[in-house]
Amino acid sequence: GEAMGVLNDYDLSSLIDDQGPRGNERTGTVPFMALDLLSAKAQRGEVKHLCRHDLESFMWVFIWIC
Repeated sequence: GEAMGVLNDYDLSSLIDDQGPRGNERTGTVPFMALDLLSAKAQRGEVKHLCRHDLESFMWVFIWIC
């Protein structure tokens, strides 16, 4: 028959009894993340994710590709 597979990504998963997001959880590939989001303040949940962070991340990916 046909070969079939399942790809699971547990990065954003949570347990059933979890109380919800904690505010300091960031996802992404560290070398391509915006520097503000890697700071100690961001790890404590004190930095709001902004559009400029996405643009900076895109810039890092673009530099890596070129």
